[in-house]
Amino acid sequence: MEKRKRKKREDRWEQNNLLVDEVCPKLKTSTYGMVLMTCFRHGRGLGYFRVSVRRIAKAAVTSERHVHRILRDFENCGLIEKVKNAQGTIPKTYRIRFEYQDGELAIPFTITSKDQ
Repeated sequence: MEKRKRKKREDRWEQNNLLVDEVCPKLKTSTYGMVLMTCFRHGRGLGYFRVSVRRIAKAAVTSERHVHRILRDFENCGLIEKVKNAQGTIPKTYRIRFEYQDGELAIPFTITSKDQ
């Protein structure tokens, strides 16, 4: 059991490093990074997260409308995907698209610079 927990922690650490080192520097603004890291913080091992827009907005110090726009941008560029629609007061479920390519953890997405 302890071995499995350790593996999950190592995977989570590797995912965090990938987001901080490779993804966040390529995002449009620091607010995009705050939204992404808030989603990651509320996520589970395979990149799934379900957190309210209100909670994300509060953590990222921005408006709920701006969070909706950022999540839509993330979906459009392939960084996240919607897995399940909202059900009443339960928020949508998304997944950060962590994948392994040639044995290395990666996230395929199309934002290449802050100018886009």
